[in-house]
Amino acid sequence: MDTIRQRLFAEIQRQFNEAYPYLCIQWVKRAGVVVVSGSDTTGRQQAADLLIRVIGMSDDMTVADLEVALEQWFGYPIQVLRRAGNSWMETRMTRNWTLYQQNQIGYETGTFCQRQP
Repeated sequence: MDTIRQRLFAEIQRQFNEAYPYLCIQWVKRAGVVVVSGSDTTGRQQAADLLIRVIGMSDDMTVADLEVALEQWFGYPIQVLRRAGNSWMETRMTRNWTLYQQNQIGYETGTFCQRQP
């Protein structure tokens, strides 16, 4: 994976998390999840263009569709994780849910956990 794509993916992660604060996307490798960080100003517009114009990310897009689109674009498996209290949970069993539905469940789970004594 070249540095330019890593930076672009890091910016995509940041923008995705702004749109869906209870979800995150990660590259998946054989032995686990790879976390990529870093961003630059040029990458911000490229990331926005890729997510919205090229991939067509929207509230009604399913997790499965987003994972497939990003994997096709980057050439690496991508995984969407959902917030569950203080942890991140895999969404394999709910990949057919929309991004909005997944984010809403993450919000509700987080709110419920915050209310617990």
